[in-house]
Amino acid sequence: MNAPESRRLAPPRKRARTAKPRRTKAFLAQLRRQCRLANDADRRDNWRQFIHLAGFAGP
Repeated sequence: MNAPESRRLAPPRKRARTAKPRRTKAFLAQLRRQCRLANDADRRDNWRQFIHLAGFAGP
C-alpha cells in the first residue's frame, strides 16, 4: 500500500507549538560564547591534569 492516494487520507500533522520563546541571535551568540569558554576552561584543566599526572610539575 505505497500508493500516494493511500497516503493522502491521513490528516496533516500539526506541529505542536513549544512553550519556549524563539531564540534570538543574541541569545545564541551568548550561548556559543559560554560553550566556548567552558570548553577552553575544560581543556586548560585537562592539560593541567596531564602535566600533574606526567610528573612535569614536581610535587
